[in-house]
Amino acid sequence: MPDRLLRRETTYYFRAKYPADLRHLFRSGDRWKSLKTTDLARARLLVRAESVRFDAEMEDLRRRDRAAAEATLSKAEVDRIAATYFHELMAEDEEHRSERLSDREFSSKDEAVAIVSPAARRDAARGNVEPYRDEFDDWLDSNGYKLDREAPIYREVLNRMLREFVRHMDALERRQNGDPIDTPAPPPLKAAGPTLCELVDAYLSDPAANRNSKTLLSYRVVFDALKEIVGASKPAAEVTRQDCERVRDTLLRLPSNARKKFPNVSLLAAVELGAAEGAATLGPGTVNNYLNNLAALFNWGVETWRIERNPAKGLSVHDPVAARDKRQAVPITVLPALFNAPLYTGCQNDEAGYAIPGPAQPRRGRFWVPLLSLFHGLRLGEACQLHAADVQEIEGVPVILLSDEQASDMDAADRKRIKTEAGRRYVPLHPELGRIGFLNFVADARRTGRTRLFPELSKDAHGYFSGFSKWFARFLEKAGAKTSRITFHSFRHSYRDALRRAKAPRDVVQALGGWASQGTDDDYGSGLEPAFLAEFVAQVRFDGLDLTHLHKPAAA
Repeated sequence: MPDRLLRRETTYYFRAKYPADLRHLFRSGDRWKSLKTTDLARARLLVRAESVRFDAEMEDLRRRDRAAAEATLSKAEVDRIAATYFHELMAEDEEHRSERLSDREFSSKDEAVAIVSPAARRDAARGNVEPYRDEFDDWLDSNGYKLDREAPIYREVLNRMLREFVRHMDALERRQNGDPIDTPAPPPLKAAGPTLCELVDAYLSDPAANRNSKTLLSYRVVFDALKEIVGASKPAAEVTRQDCERVRDTLLRLPSNARKKFPNVSLLAAVELGAAEGAATLGPGTVNNYLNNLAALFNWGVETWRIERNPAKGLSVHDPVAARDKRQAVPITVLPALFNAPLYTGCQNDEAGYAIPGPAQPRRGRFWVPLLSLFHGLRLGEACQLHAADVQEIEGVPVILLSDEQASDMDAADRKRIKTEAGRRYVPLHPELGRIGFLNFVADARRTGRTRLFPELSKDAHGYFSGFSKWFARFLEKAGAKTSRITFHSFRHSYRDALRRAKAPRDVVQALGGWASQGTDDDYGSGLEPAFLAEFVAQVRFDGLDLTHLHKPAAA
């Protein structure tokens, strides 16, 4: 039976002793955990994963215990430590001599040169720092240098200090012979500037930025990796390109949804756990998004004069799938299947029974949101968060206003968010939506006092309509249209293709779809008239899609 696998009666358990150096953190001497299986073969698999998780947790506890210890130092910092140590040795000797050495004190220094110097030279030649370790550690601690004793940099610093001690003994011998050996000036103080932890905290708390909780969560993953791998107390100005590449390489091995799958462990531990369980790792697109966030951090540091360069500039991984190929428009041949599904022809209800044929013809969010996106290119969030007041007339043209302006007396839950500056726009209502009864639906919402058109659609903890997105994926599958490249966002691709077929000019396409401008010329002028835009919206059509069965408004 494998180590750490035990059986009590018929159930298998994981059992591991806590390491001796960590036992003081726990009440008992070992950990018991039921594997909840009576099958030996399955227990063998489960105990392996549990062992990896346990070992990773123990290592994380050790890492936290020495969290403030430096694991890396730049060459400049090592040089500064060595110069400071040599300066103090020489300054102390000079101070002794300035007070006039007695015969005994002078002889003692001669003996040190004769006995200690040859031994120190032999030790330096062999890299033997053990006879000096305690003295060096005391000096490092008293000068505020807390180094990770298990990191290679610790050994490098001790060897460098030993070399400086030998150099001091050589200088001491010359002073004993009467040579005028000056004490070198102390090295300059450590350059001012934030640590990595301070830079990250300042960036995330920048009052000029407006970031939602989901964005902050994505930042935290890459910033935690940066602090964990490079060192939270390392000066931000000393982070190298190689440091950022180590972060990139870790992200490539990180399991998808690592924070959810492996909570309360470090990211490096999550990498080990994921590998042990064969978990899928982050895709190139996700890794590149994280690396963009990393570059944004350092770029902000440069712009705010906290650091002088961006070591993550241009850092990325190859993505074999081109951006334009990640999502495709909904094929025109598929559209009839979607809008002839039971939800649009008659279902039991628009909740659990949306895909089951029935007599009900409800017209709420699940009915309208796909149509709004298909004929107007609305993003998921833009459509789901619409207010009754967003449907208005401008110069006699019915339009949908898309903005994040809020009434001061509006509840926080009803406030809206638009993705980009270009997303603040209006789009004339497509005639097909009018024929299907959208204006009647809006009028009814106003009569009943509803603020939001689709109050039944709720946001997740991060302010997104992820529930609708997941439902739409199921809807596609029920309609037989589910592929890896078709999502709700595919409607925007379909809409843009339809505008191309209508030969809409670039500025019209940008105005109607909320796509960002590509030139400064678009910043001039007061915008395009509603009637002019309405002509192009009316030309958005999809051959083969017949929605006449929806034209007569049905009772909700």
